[in-house]
Amino acid sequence: MNDVTDFQRESYRIDEQIWNALALRSGERAIFLGLANDGAWVRRAVEIGATVTVVASTDAQIAAVERLGASAMRGSATMIAATEGSYDVAVAMHYLHEIDPGFHAHVVSELARVGRRVAIVEPSPPADALGKRIAALYSRAKRENGQFEGYQTIDYWRKLLAIVKAEVWQNLFTFTKLPPRKAVAETVSLVLDAMAIEDLPQGYLDELRALAARPDAQLLPLSRIVLVGTAAGVTLGSGNAEPFRKDVA
Repeated sequence: MNDVTDFQRESYRIDEQIWNALALRSGERAIFLGLANDGAWVRRAVEIGATVTVVASTDAQIAAVERLGASAMRGSATMIAATEGSYDVAVAMHYLHEIDPGFHAHVVSELARVGRRVAIVEPSPPADALGKRIAALYSRAKRENGQFEGYQTIDYWRKLLAIVKAEVWQNLFTFTKLPPRKAVAETVSLVLDAMAIEDLPQGYLDELRALAARPDAQLLPLSRIVLVGTAAGVTLGSGNAEPFRKDVA
C-alpha cells in the first residue's frame, strides 16, 4: 500500500508531464477554456511570462480569472471573439468533458481558428469497475439536471483535432501507483458535495455512498490525455524551460 506522500508525488509527476507537453513559453499568447485545479495552470502560465486570456461567461468566473493575473474574455467557447491566429496556443484544460458532446467539434474548430497550435487536456475514461460506475452515475445525474459529464477516449479527441490541424502529437500519462484506501471515500465525498450543490437526485447520492463504504472499494486514478495540434510542417517545441511546481523537487 502506498502512503499519501507517495501518491501525491505521483500526481506531481503527472502534472509535470502535462506541463511539458503543453510547451508554453515566456512571451507566448495563450487562450484557455476552463480553470482546472482552481486555475493553477493559468496562474503558472502567467508566472512564466505568457500573456494569458481565459474565456469566461459569468461575473464570478471573470473575477477569478483576474485574481490569477490573466485577462478575461466574456463569451462562449463556440464563438471566440478573436481573429484568426490571434494566439500562439489555445488550450482546452479539463473543459470539453463538461459540455454537450454535440458541440465538441465546433469548439475544437474555434480553438484551431484562433490558435496557431491547439492543446486538449482531458481525463481518460475510467478503466476499473468502481470508477466506471461512479462516472456513469454522475453522468446520468448531470444529464437529468441539464448538464454534462462524460469522458472520451484518446482516439475520439485525436480524430476531432486531426480534422482542424494537420499535425497531432498525442500523450497518455498514466499513474503507476494506487491511491491510499481512504482516497476512495475522499473522492466520493467530493463528488457528493458537487452533486448536492447542483441539487441532483438523492438516489444517486445514496448509491455512491454505498459504493464508497464497501470494504473492497479501490479507485484507480484516471490517466490524462494530452493532444497538441499544429499546422502542417510546424514542429512542436519539446518540454518547458520552467517546471510546473517551481518549489517541488
